[in-house]
Amino acid sequence: MSTRVLITGGAGFIGCRLGLALAADPDVEIAVTDDFRRGHDDDTFRELCRCPNVTFVAVDLCDSNALAALPGPFDYIYHLAAMVGVARCMSQPYDVLCNNIRSTLNVVEFARRWACRKLLFASTSEVYAGGYALETIEIPTDERVPVVIDDVTNPRTTYAASKIVGEQMIIHGCPLSGIGYVIVRLHNVYGPRMGYAHVIPEVIRRTVEKEDPMRVYGHDQTRAFCYVDDAVAGMRTVMDNVSNEIIHIGTGEETGIADLYEMVLSRMGHNPERIPAPAPVGSVARRCPDVSRIRKLTGWKPNTTLAEGLETTCLWYQTDLHLTGAAAEHA
Repeated sequence: MSTRVLITGGAGFIGCRLGLALAADPDVEIAVTDDFRRGHDDDTFRELCRCPNVTFVAVDLCDSNALAALPGPFDYIYHLAAMVGVARCMSQPYDVLCNNIRSTLNVVEFARRWACRKLLFASTSEVYAGGYALETIEIPTDERVPVVIDDVTNPRTTYAASKIVGEQMIIHGCPLSGIGYVIVRLHNVYGPRMGYAHVIPEVIRRTVEKEDPMRVYGHDQTRAFCYVDDAVAGMRTVMDNVSNEIIHIGTGEETGIADLYEMVLSRMGHNPERIPAPAPVGSVARRCPDVSRIRKLTGWKPNTTLAEGLETTCLWYQTDLHLTGAAAEHA
């Protein structure tokens, strides 16, 4: 008997990659949803939809009645759909809150109605931003530290707040119907097709444009970058092997932003004058997960070095920029 899987946000950066990975198994039947507010109907997504075991259904997850169109029941649900991005939070904070909370509520109720076996919720490292700002948590950061919103008046916090509420819905809603869950807090996942509102594609774009001098924004900050294929493998691993846990998915290896710039510039043969510049307002100085829990529970660890991941990512974005001028389109 086939295993039936639902992926919300399946046209998005991570969701589409996850769909392609799952579709390689002919014994898995996959339904993919998206409303294309953020996902893209591009060649990669159309490749996913051509897979014989994949069905696409256009659904606005904020509409509880629209979910009835999905070909349930499902054994597993990967809930990846969300409004995300600093620009959206700053310009549409209420919409971010309403969209993310309503969609998660509807997905949980859908899972309960169909007695789904397990639901994976894609949360975020942004839930730690308030703790970093208040300097109340250590780095590397453990899953069990308290999460806080340090300034409820700041629209930038709405994404993190919506994910904290979503985690609570999963934790307290799924067990009511005997549904297993796993919450994954993703840390700086990158790779081809991630859009342009992130540091790696932004640096690539500016390098393609031969910017000189080049401002190195947040030059003294650090992040732990995780390649998308590793993140997908991590999600599949915890879905199969972990229940009722909050789990970090990331590398646990800090990289300085100034060093990241150097890796991209070297890879692309551009040598501009570098000018240290402040990070965007509200950006945390350091972010790095403690990934010992996922390794202890599953043995999973990322296989892609940052150099390898940047090689693939740079090639994809160089092609995308030259062929489509996609920086504006995907911002």
